[in-house]
Amino acid sequence: MKNLYMLFLLTPFLLLTQNPWVKTNGPFGGTIEGFASRPTGEFYAVNNSSLYKSTNNGENWFLLTSEVFNINTIEIAPNGRIYLGVDFRVYGGLIMRD
Repeated sequence: MKNLYMLFLLTPFLLLTQNPWVKTNGPFGGTIEGFASRPTGEFYAVNNSSLYKSTNNGENWFLLTSEVFNINTIEIAPNGRIYLGVDFRVYGGLIMRD
């Protein structure tokens, strides 16, 4: 009886547990350090040394630059300018791109 009661209690959880996360097709090349998006649907991701962009909800990614090293974070200003937080010893702490 106790087992039947436990099964009754756990059944809704067992039926509703599905993985809501879906793997995207990239970006590849390291651990993602930061992620940002624009209202237009563009997504940006950075790892330690590269900036990637997707224009189709993460289905495809392309490399914008791999010339910057020690990237820690990304932010997009309301005017569309992209700011990368980088190692202070290398670049002075912040760089930008229009």
